[in-house]
This record gives sequence, C-alpha cells and structure tokens, in this order.
Amino acid sequence: MPTLAGADSGTQTEEVEKAGSTSMDVVCLSRGVIVERSPEEAWDEMLEAGRPPHENDWDEAFWPLLEAASRNELFRSMHPWRSLNQFYPSEFDDMRNRHELFPSIAAAPGLYSVMAHPVTSGIILLKTQDPAESVSFAADQIFRIMSEMENH
Repeated sequence: MPTLAGADSGTQTEEVEKAGSTSMDVVCLSRGVIVERSPEEAWDEMLEAGRPPHENDWDEAFWPLLEAASRNELFRSMHPWRSLNQFYPSEFDDMRNRHELFPSIAAAPGLYSVMAHPVTSGIILLKTQDPAESVSFAADQIFRIMSEMENH
C-alpha cells in the first residue's frame, strides 16, 4: 500500500493515480495513507464502536438507529457515517468526496428524524419514535434518489 505521508494534495492525487486507483475506487486519504474499506468493513467498525455501554443519552439513542440501519439491505450495501447524532449512508468511504443528495437520520432520546439534504435546510421529512420506521423511510427515499440518478 503506497504511503503518502508529507505529500501535498497534488502529489497525493498523482500518487493515487500511480497506485492504480480509478475514479470508481473508494479512496480515503487519511494521514497520508491510502485506505480502502468495503461497506461491510465500515459497518463492522461502526457497530463495534457504537456498542453499549454508552456514556451519554445521545449515544444511547443512536444505538437503536444503528442496529435498525444495519439490518436494512440498502444501508448495508452503503458506507455508514456518523456526525454527532446524525447517521449518513454513503456510497463512498471518504466523507470528503461525498456528494450524494441522500437524507440523513437524526437520533435523539425518544425521537428519530429523517432530514432532507442538506441538513442545514432544516427540512424534516419524518419524525418517529421508531428507529426502524425512520430507516425504512430513509431507505425508500434513497432508493428513489438513486433510481432518478440512474435514469438521467
């Protein structure tokens, strides 16, 4: 695996190309090293990191969402990402390259909200107390978006 420690952005891009990566590869430049994970590896890491016991209410609320998402076929085929109390499914293993217009799911004690992209719009598509319902709804939205993208 090529090491890119100390390289600037341009050099990193050149080195990634030299390493045989294509635009279809999932490439994460983290601390100067090319890292590629499958969705399954990303899920394993997220589930391991999110397991109880939890230190706060936010983590406690996030765990049922994470469990429900991990049982959804579409979500399992994607890379999982977390930012604070938000869950983001992505086709990419590097959030810096994430450009999807997919909704995210916010977890709070007793409430799961499916948020339209971008989250900063404040548009809530669904509020529910059931994390599985939020996952199913978000997966339907993502499937619709992906289908529309394929048809264009």
